[in-house]
Amino acid sequence: MSSTSSALPPLPPQGVPSLSLSSNSLCSEQSTPEQPPKIQIIRSEDYVHTPWKNGLGETAEIAIHPPTRNFRKDQFVWRLSLSEVRDSCSFSLFPGYDITLFVLPESGANVPLRGNLSALAYLHHNDHATPVAIKPLVPYTYRGEWPTACRMNVSPLKHLTFISNRRVAKVSMSLEAISRNPINGDEESQDHFSDHDDLDLPALDAPAAKALSEPLTPTGPQPSSSSEQDLFSEEEKVAARTSKMLLGNFTIVYVVTGSIQVTVEGDNQMRVLNQGQVLICERDEEAAPTDLTMTPNLKPQQAPSKAPKDFVMKGGLGIAGHVDSSSHDGVLAENEHSTVLIISVHLVGPERQNSIISESPTLTPFITPLAPNLAHPAQPVAAVAAVPPQHGPLPSPIQTQPAVALPPHPHRPTRGRSGSIIVYDDQPAWIVPKELERQQTLTDVGMISPNLATKFWDSAHQYRPPVFSARHQNESVVPPPVVCDSLVIEEFPAGMISTAWINMVKQGLSEWLRVPVIVARGVEPGPVVGITAVVHGNELNGVPCIHRVISDIDVHKLKGTVVAVPCVNVPGYLRFTREFSDGRDLNRLFPGQEHGTASQVYNHNLMVKIINHFNYLIDLHTASFGRVNSYYVRSDMNDSVSAVLAKLQQPQIILHNSGQDGTLRSAASSRGIKAITVEIGNPQLFQNQYVQWSYMGVMRILNYLNMFSSEPVDANLPQPNTILCSKGFWIYTRTGGVLEVYPQVNSIIRKGDLIARIKNIFGNIVDEIYSPSHGVTIGRSSNPVAMAGDRVLHLGIIKKENEVLAKEAKENY
Repeated sequence: MSSTSSALPPLPPQGVPSLSLSSNSLCSEQSTPEQPPKIQIIRSEDYVHTPWKNGLGETAEIAIHPPTRNFRKDQFVWRLSLSEVRDSCSFSLFPGYDITLFVLPESGANVPLRGNLSALAYLHHNDHATPVAIKPLVPYTYRGEWPTACRMNVSPLKHLTFISNRRVAKVSMSLEAISRNPINGDEESQDHFSDHDDLDLPALDAPAAKALSEPLTPTGPQPSSSSEQDLFSEEEKVAARTSKMLLGNFTIVYVVTGSIQVTVEGDNQMRVLNQGQVLICERDEEAAPTDLTMTPNLKPQQAPSKAPKDFVMKGGLGIAGHVDSSSHDGVLAENEHSTVLIISVHLVGPERQNSIISESPTLTPFITPLAPNLAHPAQPVAAVAAVPPQHGPLPSPIQTQPAVALPPHPHRPTRGRSGSIIVYDDQPAWIVPKELERQQTLTDVGMISPNLATKFWDSAHQYRPPVFSARHQNESVVPPPVVCDSLVIEEFPAGMISTAWINMVKQGLSEWLRVPVIVARGVEPGPVVGITAVVHGNELNGVPCIHRVISDIDVHKLKGTVVAVPCVNVPGYLRFTREFSDGRDLNRLFPGQEHGTASQVYNHNLMVKIINHFNYLIDLHTASFGRVNSYYVRSDMNDSVSAVLAKLQQPQIILHNSGQDGTLRSAASSRGIKAITVEIGNPQLFQNQYVQWSYMGVMRILNYLNMFSSEPVDANLPQPNTILCSKGFWIYTRTGGVLEVYPQVNSIIRKGDLIARIKNIFGNIVDEIYSPSHGVTIGRSSNPVAMAGDRVLHLGIIKKENEVLAKEAKENY
């Protein structure tokens, strides 16, 4: 005893200090009072519903943080939504985010669609064949960069979608059973965590913080008298209580089934949540842990005067007050429970209160690139549910630097429009000159002073990403395709966008050569408009034109059907060539033959299986290799309907061509299908200005046919002047050499103007070519290497005022 006491320090003269007084003084000097948690209750009627434009489903946004964000354009920390999917679809991409799907038990509604019903749906990531089964009440998480197709076995599929920014938030989830005899107590049955890089958090703006801090009135049925509460003893209430310790910045409680009472420490207000209602608790993560208490809503419909000891609330009821029919005297069934999904969000990063996610709605979202090692679908983020054994661990997350938000250019207004269409700065307005302009001569060039100052190149332009991103435009753009032997429009559901592969011919492996088809079928009857592209394999401008048209069509407002074939000549497209696999030009062999060459059989099947179902046809082309085109339309201008379709395109030039030339347009016209051919630029590349012009032309045609109304065009914009040509022909070389063609496309030239020279390889002029007539340049050669008999210039003869158009007008292709 003596040795021990001698080792202790001596007591201070004033004696032992008061522990309570010392503690209080420390708190008052070194810490500030903790802020109470902010509670928000969201009812199902408060969800913001948005139907998908393709008709495949509907999404209801429940909550997003920060609350002022538009998830289509702005960065956000997390977003919770409820989706109802009616058929197989493709999910939107969210690079840099993790997506968790939680299928609700009411999915299916006893409407099986197809396949094995052991799983309600299957996900295919990155177009891999290996599926991931999706089952009710089993959360599944995957990376937002993965292109994902959902193939459904039942309809509708109802699921919660929780999207979290992996650089900002770390998320965990648990499914809890709330009953009088708790099944899992305070333990989290299964959690999932997704690793994120550090990123600061945005602070709530003042109005949002005030709204979240205001007390809310309980939203469900509550005990109306003390006698109803006294039906249960204190021991039964304690036994039915489930407590959770909140550690994260956000805790989201979604009632999957049943009805519960929730109390949050520091809030001191009991709240009742029914099925489909959500509680969001926001708290300071640096504060002490907060207790969340959940109990079943112990309010029977008819209670006996004296409740027995084994009186248990049925937890699975969706409307409070309903009693299980198997119970007696108001006693509810045993072993039933309410289920809730609890989502905990931890904001990560050492400086999370100074988030780079600003409140500016024009901030450019950062995009996390998809690494090659993330391409396999068998590597999902660890989900709440146990992942099947064949799924491996997730690779390490990609480290990226946050994007820097560039301020808008002070001298250039933002150009663009809502939807997926991007208006580019390289799309100048054009107006064809009304009068012939005087061309510069060699004498004029010689008069230029040789002492002019040398002009240097300007500095490089600052790249600015597109204003609108297609990844967030709607929850699903087009669904995964089905395989069909023929296009039968009635087999595709109305009010939806569908995709299909149509079997054409068998190729060398005895496998089907298939053509892709997109079917946008409106909710109301109407005509069928077909849009085709890539009849020549290297003429590609029609592909993005079709994509933009389909992306902008809302099938809920569409009358009739739009059928788009974005690639007709599949073999030529894959080989970057104009011709079909047998070396023949498809657009000279329509309508084909049932028994003939490979090209003829292909054309015959295309006409029978697809084209014959159209009422109108818009065939999109470009120039071929070694040539460039103006934006012009071929049409039989003696046909009143075809003439209107051509004028609605508002091209630079309309060329009267009656057909009878083996083209797809000619074959369609012979079957009573009103058709035009639209030439939109140059081969094997995308030209934004031509794509935009052709897209606007297609939308004008749909509006004219009363099928779909697009946004009105500003009447103050200059309207282009279109030149009508009564005929057109190509001028060919007489000898070979190095070809120089001088007029640009859409240029008016006079008869006798020098239009081209041919030189030998040493630079000597060997021939000069002059225009044989007045006209306009429809197209021209861009290939300097010319053989004798090669094309030089496509000349259109401008229609005279009283000229009668020929019944048969062809060109010397």
